[in-house]
Amino acid sequence: MEGAEQVLMDRDSLALFTARADELIDSKDHRAIKSICDKFKETDFVFESSYDESCYYYSVANLYAELYSYSQLDWFSDDLSMAVLYFRKALHAIGESPFRKEEIYLKSCIETNLANNLSSQGRALCAIPFYDSAINKGNPIAFISKARNELFIADSLYDQRHSIYHLRCAYSNFLEAENLKSLMHPFQRESVAEGSPLKNFSKWYQDKSKDFDFNDEFELGGIDRKEREYLNWVDREKLFLNDLNYILSGDLVKQDVLSLPSFVSSINQTLSLSESLAYHGNFDELKNDFCYARYLLFVGLSIPEDTDHFYNKTYRHVDDFSYSINNLKTSHYKNSFRVFYSLLDKIAYFIYRFFDLGPIGNDSGVSFISIFVNTRGKTAKPNKALESSKNPFIHALFFILKDIRELKSYTNISKWVDPDVASYDEIRNAMEHRSLKIVDDFGKESVSRDYRFHENEVERVKEEIRLLRCEIAGVFPKLREAKQSRDVNKREEAEAEKSSLESQVDVLQKKLNEKEKLSSHSVLVSITEFERRLKGLAKLCRNSLMYLSLAIEYEESQKERDGLVVSREVPLK
Repeated sequence: MEGAEQVLMDRDSLALFTARADELIDSKDHRAIKSICDKFKETDFVFESSYDESCYYYSVANLYAELYSYSQLDWFSDDLSMAVLYFRKALHAIGESPFRKEEIYLKSCIETNLANNLSSQGRALCAIPFYDSAINKGNPIAFISKARNELFIADSLYDQRHSIYHLRCAYSNFLEAENLKSLMHPFQRESVAEGSPLKNFSKWYQDKSKDFDFNDEFELGGIDRKEREYLNWVDREKLFLNDLNYILSGDLVKQDVLSLPSFVSSINQTLSLSESLAYHGNFDELKNDFCYARYLLFVGLSIPEDTDHFYNKTYRHVDDFSYSINNLKTSHYKNSFRVFYSLLDKIAYFIYRFFDLGPIGNDSGVSFISIFVNTRGKTAKPNKALESSKNPFIHALFFILKDIRELKSYTNISKWVDPDVASYDEIRNAMEHRSLKIVDDFGKESVSRDYRFHENEVERVKEEIRLLRCEIAGVFPKLREAKQSRDVNKREEAEAEKSSLESQVDVLQKKLNEKEKLSSHSVLVSITEFERRLKGLAKLCRNSLMYLSLAIEYEESQKERDGLVVSREVPLK
């Protein structure tokens, strides 16, 4: 935190802080919680270990989760992101692969609570991987939380043939939680106790499930080896436009079945046939763009790093010692990233038109940011038509925006989605407007070492400039003395000395300016980092398309049906 004092928080101090945090959360003393959050936010703590750092962030996140309730604030309030921010910081601190028992348990708690907060933002699909990761570590509360999340998804779907699979998943997670209740705190056992909502659901499911028609044995026919390899990869990466892909694997989920839900429109004789199907055609276009970008990612991953292609063999390539990879693999990656990123603005355009958020003449200014963030007032607010929205999936899209882009007037969440890699926005801006180099992993480290080596020279030049300016300051008394004594020779000597020193400063300053200009000319991202970012963006786009469909279903479910409604089949090719 820039400008904040840095203080060591040793293990004893941390124990006192976490105990105090738990006490305040149990007592629900919101005034005291806000006071402690504001106080500690001003201090940049350092810790004896990454585990201690993660414990601290986890406690702060739990304080914010208690302080800022989703039901008590505007859905677009920046305060609602504070818990997610600190849970992400805690995850980053604990690392990818903790090995000690207490570290594994802490990470499972962080993942469970982060997932709970994402789910409260309407991001039920984004929460599932965190629940699953915590479940794999044996956290009993993760089973309970995932069961609730699956019930929410089942209730939100317009296709009841899919809902039953989510109900089955919820039931399965409830049974696992019930078997692990001995590992829970007494108050946590209430979630699976007799009379609890989950227990009541389990009894209902046991009674009704015999009427459900599951199709687990479904098999795709007519698939060749190459297509099967592609479909298997999409299944493993959970990238099908299919809500079942997060909870099932196999041929049943290897289809992009997502579509627009049914919605009611008035009969309008002025519309041509294609105009009346404009939204369905547009949604099909969005799906096609997603599938194309997804396939480019798959093809790029299958190409070895050192493979050349004739498309760019028509000229000799410059070796700029950045170890950049300019071949078909990275070109596929870049184009995949472009298409995924552009999808978000296209989703915003769909929302703008479908929900009548403004005049048609304002179409050119519509973007993923503009429908959610209006900073003309004292505080940032979404489009006026969305400000009072209770649609959880519109809210979900807003919080995905915060993951991807740094927004004015809002806390920077995007940095902490993956802090060790350039942000989505930074990569996109460099790719489209500046220079982005995807480099091999060894080359990235080599360039970083070379940069650190030359930093010593940068510091030497800065010190030389400082000393020269001190010498320049020492010339001014000589000038004053020469002016007062009207000694022309001394004055000319002093001015010449000052001019010489200033020239030396100018030469050195030009070196620093050139260093700043050229060192920032390109954004370098290692190929492993870029692949990680690209897969993350693909999953955010997949979920965004699903949230768009669910948002429309939610709005339609809130409408009162007056008069005769005639169903109409959407024609398919």
